[in-house]
Amino acid sequence: MSDCLGLYIEKNLIKYAKVSKERDNIKVEAFGFKNYDKLDDALKQIIQETYSYKTPISINLSDEFYNYFEVFSMLNKKDIERAIKTEFEYLCEEKGYNKSVLDTRHFSVAEIDSKEKIRAIHIAVNKTEIAKKTQQLEGYKLRNISPLPVSITNLVELKNNENIAIVNLEEKTSVTIIVNGQIYKIDLIEHGMKEIFDKINSRENSYAKAYEVCKNTTIYTSESSNLQIEENIYLEEIMPTLYSIVRKVNEIVSDETLTIAKVYITGSGALVNNIDLYFQETIRQIKCEILKPYFIQLETLRLNIKDYIEVNSAIALALQGLGEGLKDINFKQLSLTDKIELPSIFQKKEEVKEKDDKKASKFEALKTNFSFNLSGGFDVIEKYLLHLAGAILIVIILYSIFSNVAQNQIEQKQAEVEQTISSMNTQIGLVDNDINKIKSRTAEYKTRIDNLNELNRKTSEKYEIKNAVPNLLNRLMSIIPTNVQLTSIETQLRQGSYNSSRKTYHAIIKAQAKNYEQLGILKAQIILDNVLLNVKSDTSTKQDGLVKVTMEGDLP
Repeated sequence: MSDCLGLYIEKNLIKYAKVSKERDNIKVEAFGFKNYDKLDDALKQIIQETYSYKTPISINLSDEFYNYFEVFSMLNKKDIERAIKTEFEYLCEEKGYNKSVLDTRHFSVAEIDSKEKIRAIHIAVNKTEIAKKTQQLEGYKLRNISPLPVSITNLVELKNNENIAIVNLEEKTSVTIIVNGQIYKIDLIEHGMKEIFDKINSRENSYAKAYEVCKNTTIYTSESSNLQIEENIYLEEIMPTLYSIVRKVNEIVSDETLTIAKVYITGSGALVNNIDLYFQETIRQIKCEILKPYFIQLETLRLNIKDYIEVNSAIALALQGLGEGLKDINFKQLSLTDKIELPSIFQKKEEVKEKDDKKASKFEALKTNFSFNLSGGFDVIEKYLLHLAGAILIVIILYSIFSNVAQNQIEQKQAEVEQTISSMNTQIGLVDNDINKIKSRTAEYKTRIDNLNELNRKTSEKYEIKNAVPNLLNRLMSIIPTNVQLTSIETQLRQGSYNSSRKTYHAIIKAQAKNYEQLGILKAQIILDNVLLNVKSDTSTKQDGLVKVTMEGDLP
């Protein structure tokens, strides 16, 4: 039996799951999540609680980006690799990327609209990001660093005749499209749960509280008309982001060439009550449901299935570390020791056992068929072993000599570097003195320039904002939902936060509707269409069957 500890790490939050596998039997041994201030302390607690001191660890990649290259399927493997490399080099030149600082992986899938071509899904990430991940897990048995949008497919039994989409609502949102049992496309959406957590944290000053708020929030849908205001006071922070995500997901899965049959929802966002119904109301033509790990039997489940769904990302990463899913997307450079300790990554468990048995039988035969005979001279095998021992001894001596020489050279170079740094610090000090003298002499000129700028600002201010208020009314008329009423609009001339160098108009809008969703959509449209900047709203109140809210912001 082999096991692996999956860790999904994001800002202020770690999800973990220790998963064991014996043949086709998969079991989640321990799981949970932790909010943290210091990552090192949180890692130590998780390792201790799951007793994973010697357990291989699999974590998520961060800030990777995806590209797609088409190559002819008739090429041999080496030519395909060469073509993909060339395409990526052209892309780096076009985008201005430094290819030398990027680490890459890729995998291929058949193109839908052309049998003569294959699509290469190319993944790239900055090497410093991988070094950062490795350093965070220094001292532990880190064996796998994989992109979560790829690893998340380990939770689903992929079928050749079914096209699905997996929407992972974590810190960032990803949409993984699977066509005929293979990953065909990965889309990253700029909106994610981090945006929601940050908004709630600004009110509660606690990311742990923000996480619990999302778990206990229920979204208003046509099937949940009895929604209580007291239980959903944070909908104004949650709904605009979810509205943007669902609208983007609908655009992706509505692609006619893909013919998606089902949309799975997972990640922290999946814990929001009625999230699947909210997706279904927008994506009406495709069935939407919460993603449940395929190997968990609901009838024998002792815990709430929602507890497993909460750590889906960590379970998927653990399965990736156990050799499930795509094998060539691990960004962790494995040493020889890693390969020996974790053979399941490179070959099947049965093959490892068979090779071990063969080695053991050969060793037993060797012990039985010969022994050293010092009194009667050496046979051919004994002479070979003696020569081998002598060669190993020579190698050890040479290695020790070269190690000492290399160490001395390193110390010498380090002393030279320290001397150079000291000299540079002295020169920097002289430069700082010159800069201070220049700053002191430019103060008078700056004062005069500021006076001129202030005069110009006052002169041009009335012309800049002359048509601002009429434009606001016109733009509000074009986006206001049918069931929302504007009760009042006020404008004030004051110093705006959008551009502190001039005064701006500040608008205060009072609106009312029968439910929260319409007001949330209005706020989202105001933000998305840039009708107002720095939009804020107060806590909604309900009176006489109407939900009332006040929104304010700066005119652009």
